[in-house]
Parts: sequence; structure tokens; C-alpha cells
Amino acid sequence: MFQPKILRLTSLAVVCASLAFSQTAATIVGDIFDPSGTVIPGAKITVTNAGTKAARNVESNSTGQYRVTPLNPGQYSIQVQADGFKSQIRRDIELQVSAVLEVDFSLALGSVAETIEVTGAAPILQTEEVQ
Repeated sequence: MFQPKILRLTSLAVVCASLAFSQTAATIVGDIFDPSGTVIPGAKITVTNAGTKAARNVESNSTGQYRVTPLNPGQYSIQVQADGFKSQIRRDIELQVSAVLEVDFSLALGSVAETIEVTGAAPILQTEEVQ
């Protein structure tokens, strides 16, 4: 009789904690293209928190899309690399609570060893808000 009550309380605590986390977690999504507008599958994306230096690595899927979640609110940089293309990095991306930001990349042909840093780019879109 005592154990089921503890199990219910523990389960309730886990559910509440996950709901609280999901209300603050943010997401970055986007598409990776080549200069002709063709998608680039298998691109390596690194999202780094500027404050903590914590990094998350993902790859673009077969349709060139990527998604990085859950992320804490804060300042981030995103670096994209793909074989046969110059690496590209964007800095100072502000991620708000529960935001879903769309950050697309168009990679130039060249060596991965070459890096293009994008500044003054088109504004990043907040496409939806997690609720």
C-alpha cells in the first residue's frame, strides 16, 4: 500500500518536471542548400551556446533539414560543414524561451577548410512558439 503511493508521487514529479522543461526549451530548425538551391543531406551542424560553450551536433536529413532541440535560452552560434562546400558560421543568434527559430544556410562550393562567417544576414525567423 505504501509503495504504490510513492510510485504515483514519483511519476507525478517526473511529469511535472518534464512539462516545466518543455515550456522553457527552445528549438533551432533550418534547411541546408547549395548555390543552386538543391538541398544538402548529411551536412554536419554544430550549435554552440556562447555562454556555456556546450555544443550539440546533428546532421541534415535526406531533405536537407535539421532540428536541434531542446536548447536553453541564450546566445548561440551555428556552424555548418559539408564535403565539397565551404564551412559557414553564424554567431550571436539569440534564442528566447520556447522559441522555434528557423536558420537556413546556403553553402558555397569549396573546401571544408575554408570558412565563411555570415554577418548582417537576413533576419532569422521565429516560426512558431512552443506552448
